[in-house]
Amino acid sequence: MDRYPLRRPQSGRIITGVCQGVSDHINVNVWIIRGIFLLLGFARFSGVLIYLWLTISVSASEDVPDRVGPRFAPSPRARLLAFAILAAVTAVALVVFQSLLTISAGVVISIICLVAGAALAWTNIGGSSVRVQLIRFISGISLLVIGVLIFAVRDEDPQTMLTSVVVALGVLVIAALAMWPAGARMLRELDAARRESASEAARADIAAHLHDSVLQTLTLIRTSASDPATVTRLARVQERQLRTWLYGSHRDEASLPDSLRTMIGEVEDLYGVDVDFVAVGDGERDIHSTALLAACREAVVNAVRHGAPPVSVYAEFSKDATDVFIRDHGEGFDMVEIPSDRHGVRDSILGRTHRHGGTATIKRRSPGTEVHMRIPRGQS
Repeated sequence: MDRYPLRRPQSGRIITGVCQGVSDHINVNVWIIRGIFLLLGFARFSGVLIYLWLTISVSASEDVPDRVGPRFAPSPRARLLAFAILAAVTAVALVVFQSLLTISAGVVISIICLVAGAALAWTNIGGSSVRVQLIRFISGISLLVIGVLIFAVRDEDPQTMLTSVVVALGVLVIAALAMWPAGARMLRELDAARRESASEAARADIAAHLHDSVLQTLTLIRTSASDPATVTRLARVQERQLRTWLYGSHRDEASLPDSLRTMIGEVEDLYGVDVDFVAVGDGERDIHSTALLAACREAVVNAVRHGAPPVSVYAEFSKDATDVFIRDHGEGFDMVEIPSDRHGVRDSILGRTHRHGGTATIKRRSPGTEVHMRIPRGQS
């Protein structure tokens, strides 16, 4: 099995994701890695230095790989709290063991500022606005500068240290005021880019839904034009589905297994083909459920239309992710065989799943095809 690359994942992290990334890379339980870093922290703070170096040098990632041992995904507020606890523990340890370590008060204050500054500057605050993130970043950089400055004058008297801090803060304020126009313009551009990205994702979801339901139903109506009863049934089913998608319904509050079961029932009504469905575990709907249901519907429709029975759907719900397997027993196909102008699989299944931080794979079996979708659990 290929080794997962060294990354700092968003999922599973407590502070910056270094320990979780090392755990994913070498396939070792993450708490063992955290214990090693903790022990190294008592060896002249080498663990802290290595951790900070990896935080700067290793890139972040939103992938959710298969992991060894339990997985834990704390909220951004919990990560900030962990940073605050780390700073407090560091401060208390330095004050308590100051005499044993023979270090001055200036070094203690300097290290506290450096740890607190790193907490604000390097913590990824998911869900916060760009303005809040920028304020926290600037505050962290300010604490880092103050910490370095205090360390430089650590042997001076308290009055000199205080004067140095005031001068540093004055310089930082002047620099911030001078760069404010550029910073404000950058904020506006980031907000505009975020809104454009959200609009683009919404347009892609609308296009994918129209392909998944309306266009496919129109194709069925065209092929059944000589059968008025079938045309009426198809039009009624599509009208109900379209109204549900446009205006929502009570089923939006149902559990994810119930929503999958309802979706599969609609496909069975639409195409008159039985689909076997098995669900393991239970999961509430979250921010990714709508995308997962739409991608699953497209995969089930493809299995019914282009594959051969029996068609089966297996869904497994865990704390961290939802896995869905759709399989048919037809001739099967390969992605390279799909024409470039056909967007059903690429946009409705692969693209939609990837936009929500998940993965989707299509495998040719003997016989048939298997589609596997995995989407991480999120907070609604």
